[in-house]
Amino acid sequence: MTRTFLTSPPPSTSGVTGEPRPPRGYFGELWHPATYRHLAYHLLSVPLALLYFTVISVLLSFGAGLLVVVVGAAFLLLLLLVAQAFAELERVLGEALLDVTLPRPRRPLRSSGVWDWAVKTVTDAQTYKTALYLLLKLPFSLVAFTLTVTLVLPGVALVVGSVLPSGFWSGLDGLQLAVGGLGVRALLGVAGVGLTVLGVAVQNLLGRAWAFVTVQLLTDADGSQSARREAEALGRGAQAIPYTVDPQDTLRLLLARGLDASAACRAEVVTPDLHLTLGEDRPAPDGTGAAGRALLYPLNAGEASLGELSVQYDAQMPPSRPELNFWAATAAQAATALNTARLLREARDHGSELERARLARELHDSVAQALYGLSLGTRSARALLDQGRPDEARRSLEYAVNLADGASAEMKALLFALRPDALQEGGLVSALARLTEMLTLRYGLNATLDALHEPSLPEETLGALYRIAQEASHNAVKHARGATRVAVSLVRSSAPGRPDRWTLTVQDDGQGFDPDAVRGGTLGLRSMRERAAGHGMAFALHAAPGEGTTVRVTVDEAAPALSPLPVATAPAPATSAPVTPAPATSAPVASTPAPTEDPA
Repeated sequence: MTRTFLTSPPPSTSGVTGEPRPPRGYFGELWHPATYRHLAYHLLSVPLALLYFTVISVLLSFGAGLLVVVVGAAFLLLLLLVAQAFAELERVLGEALLDVTLPRPRRPLRSSGVWDWAVKTVTDAQTYKTALYLLLKLPFSLVAFTLTVTLVLPGVALVVGSVLPSGFWSGLDGLQLAVGGLGVRALLGVAGVGLTVLGVAVQNLLGRAWAFVTVQLLTDADGSQSARREAEALGRGAQAIPYTVDPQDTLRLLLARGLDASAACRAEVVTPDLHLTLGEDRPAPDGTGAAGRALLYPLNAGEASLGELSVQYDAQMPPSRPELNFWAATAAQAATALNTARLLREARDHGSELERARLARELHDSVAQALYGLSLGTRSARALLDQGRPDEARRSLEYAVNLADGASAEMKALLFALRPDALQEGGLVSALARLTEMLTLRYGLNATLDALHEPSLPEETLGALYRIAQEASHNAVKHARGATRVAVSLVRSSAPGRPDRWTLTVQDDGQGFDPDAVRGGTLGLRSMRERAAGHGMAFALHAAPGEGTTVRVTVDEAAPALSPLPVATAPAPATSAPVTPAPATSAPVASTPAPTEDPA
């Protein structure tokens, strides 16, 4: 098997072959071999067209009439096979008699069974081009045959009649008298030659016209079908790459789409971590090795080599130049998928390290300190009891109990932060309940929730609502100076003639602020506005000095998401000590901390 690195022979094109054109001149086409091939094609076209029409009509009639039973489906499947066989016969005749190159469709239909083959055949554009060709075959062949017979045969008859001896016409007195003169014979000969030349020119013109029709309908002459399939394959691959976690699934998708869009019979990706193969080997005629040509594409990300893509073609159907470019683009997508998966693994590992470091700080600053204080309190109580001072020992024990309660609440908050996304576990109402519970356990706020019904909204919209509630409640903790209460509500309102409307409200009783004094809003405020706008929600903010802050988001159940923004998890605040009021004027919204920073 020939192995080629990004090279290919010049692509074969459909159309007229290298057959020399008929010589110029009035009588040139009379001696040219193509004339007689065209004549043979026209003479064969009539019986073949009648055969096509008869067989297809019978199969179609039986198939449609018996479609209610299994036999009808069998007739229709047979019709598809027969139509493909007729198209193949026409390609053979066209190449032999019409001087055209008619390559077979480059993309073979790969199927896993009869039903799969039938579905792919019915949905293939080439099937309908073949049907149109067979439909046009009968009227064209009748027209070509009629013109040929009407012009060529009378012309030949006149020429032959003008040179026959006078005795040939004996017994036909009137006709013998008519052709008996030399002048009349010459006139008949000239008319016959002219009519013959005209008939030959017409039948050659019809042959070339039908050759053009054959190329357009029995081949992918302009490459539009191949280009469309390749564009669809690359588009689907591009959609899958950004979400590549397991590169094997994405690579399998890329290879499968590539094989469906091209004439390749086998594709293989080899990297240090995996070996993926799709398609079938085509053995050489002697049974050894594989026949055809293999294209090798390196998979590189910058200067790093990630692996290799190998594509095998049949020896009878080498890759065209557009297919070389298509597989080069597929190789680039495969390299991007591998690199994306590698970067995601590195980011995940780095994020895990950062999370472990953050949890270590949390435990050291909160739970570890509380346990240390608990140990000191109990030891102090024991010493006081030994000294006979029970009242002081009781105070030490109460101090230890308070520390234990605080450590327990802190551990619950940390466990809450470590649990999976609440939306995936119980829906939006459950996630909001856990959010308010965490605010109470960790920060001692009077956090309440008013939500009786689970909204029927898209998952992306539910995620956006939860992130906005999370951001607004965390801002109440961080920036709402003097806040002791946070009220979260999710209320449904209905009205005749419009879909149900859901309103999410997060309200705190802090000192509030003047929104006009914050030019453009803080980063957190802009984030909430953009998230709401990206999911088709109405965002409203009410804040005034001394009146607290209210964030309200409204969305209709039927409102589609406009351009969903990526939903990023807003990390919970990491402070374990009581919240210290900010020394300056409070801002209503806190910017979401970067993933690599401690939210505290």
